[in-house]
Amino acid sequence: MSLLHRNLVRERLQGFLEKASPSGRVLDLGCGNSRYSALVGERVGFDRVFGIGVAVVGDAHALPFRPGVFDAVLSTEVLEHLTHPRESIAEVQRVLRSGGTLVLPTRFLFPVHESPWDHFRFTRFALEDLLAAWEDVEVLEEAGPFSTIAILLQRIAWQADLVGGRWSRAILLAVAQLTARCDWIARRTYGDWRRTTDVAAFTSGYHVRARRP
Repeated sequence: MSLLHRNLVRERLQGFLEKASPSGRVLDLGCGNSRYSALVGERVGFDRVFGIGVAVVGDAHALPFRPGVFDAVLSTEVLEHLTHPRESIAEVQRVLRSGGTLVLPTRFLFPVHESPWDHFRFTRFALEDLLAAWEDVEVLEEAGPFSTIAILLQRIAWQADLVGGRWSRAILLAVAQLTARCDWIARRTYGDWRRTTDVAAFTSGYHVRARRP
């Protein structure tokens, strides 16, 4: 069973990258096991340790690249794991060419993961502040309130040491799938949930696209 938030990340990344249309080099910052590498063409995989698809190892707070050498930077669920996010954003701006695009999904309502390297959660206002010097900043909620609950149920099923083992896990995963469908009902009843600030704040994460001046 695929994780709901990974499906949402992939769907949104495809839309952002199609809109950005990066025709040159893409820095895949914090690429991990290069889960989304197929979405970009000419890419440079960068992480703190070597792994699948990692071409360069280093520190995201001090990128070992010349200024303006990338047309786009893809940084998928990395920002929350950085000890100094503002420094890393400044480094991304430095290595991007003028007019280059940053695509950045990050977590909000989400359990601790990849411990002990999980440091922050960001509201849309914090993200807008981090990117105040950028242009055409777009911050979109990842999921509706019911899908967010479903994502959390999935994480409980996969991460927690459950009493009842696989049966408890199977029940939680089934409930998660049903809960996610409630967002469709909510949209039909109340319209676009993203237009209501209080409801939109109940989301599993944010997806950001911004253009370097």
